[in-house]
Amino acid sequence: AGYEKLAQLAPDAATCSAASLRRVLVPATAMPMAAGPIRGMLKSMREMDKGFAEARRTYAAMSAAERTEHVELLLAELPTWGPEDRRWLAVLVRSDLLGMPPDMRAALEPSLE
Repeated sequence: AGYEKLAQLAPDAATCSAASLRRVLVPATAMPMAAGPIRGMLKSMREMDKGFAEARRTYAAMSAAERTEHVELLLAELPTWGPEDRRWLAVLVRSDLLGMPPDMRAALEPSLE
């Protein structure tokens, strides 16, 4: 499942699939020069996945009023974010890695990029 999640984060223009990542990363872990950095990257991905799981639990527990308030706060802060941060928010919201409910994604979508 980790390769699928990583592939979802690839930019739209990149041809990146879970299978292609697996073909590249698994053999590379056997090479001494690549094994350390790849293990570090995989550890970071596991920690990132824990954060995504926490976000999914938080969003699932929110009431409709809390979801509306959260969207309003995000929309108010969005103009202060840099272009790269805004782009990554769009990727995360559209990929559904955060488990954001559809009503929240729909409210944010017009303001993404």
